[in-house]
Amino acid sequence: MRRKRKTLAGGIPSALELIITAPLFAALSRPEQETLAEAARLVEFEADSQIFARGDNGLDVFLVADGRVRLAALSAEGKVLTFANAGRGDIFGEMAAFDGGTRSADATAMTDVIAYAMPGEVLLRTFTATPVGARAAVTYLCGKVRATSLQAEDIALHTITIRLARFILSALKLTRTPLTNSRTAQLSLQMSQAEIADLLGASRQKLNQALSRLVQQNVVSRRRNVYTCNLPALRKAARTD
Repeated sequence: MRRKRKTLAGGIPSALELIITAPLFAALSRPEQETLAEAARLVEFEADSQIFARGDNGLDVFLVADGRVRLAALSAEGKVLTFANAGRGDIFGEMAAFDGGTRSADATAMTDVIAYAMPGEVLLRTFTATPVGARAAVTYLCGKVRATSLQAEDIALHTITIRLARFILSALKLTRTPLTNSRTAQLSLQMSQAEIADLLGASRQKLNQALSRLVQQNVVSRRRNVYTCNLPALRKAARTD
């Protein structure tokens, strides 16, 4: 279910606040960022509702203000491949805006979601207006392709234990936790084990087995959704050293 909000709820950032901090928009000038913010409208989606389906026309680009969205593909046999989860400050739906194609994945609200919807034509016009904007778009899209390639490589070539260790290490880096001179770090994951398993292309049973191995090897310890990580051991388990 989708409906337009007329007022901002407490704690919900403005479109401009999110745009300024989003990597895709970092190279744009402040007037260009403000143009995108002015074109954005606030929308809501209830938990478990479909935001768009694979193959739909890509009319809008979404910037998450609150909640989580799963981007995935569903096979005819009912198997789900999760490409990514989008949370606060993340963008989704931009691929169709840039190439004029249809949606390449299903987007489903994992929780109640508040987001800003920006017309794809405004996004495309803003980024193609200057060489700086065009280069920023190319750099961003190349980064997305690289990330997808690495995800496919991990699923095809590495065990679920290695994939889980790499996922935890990547999640730590996203929190901007200082890692270089530290031996331990804590990570709070607001995701269920089923959601993590989907992202890693594994069953929940396989994920639990991998987590148990990391605990037994003193790589991580877990208390509810908080993971305490032994960083040297985690890097070794992730095969990054």
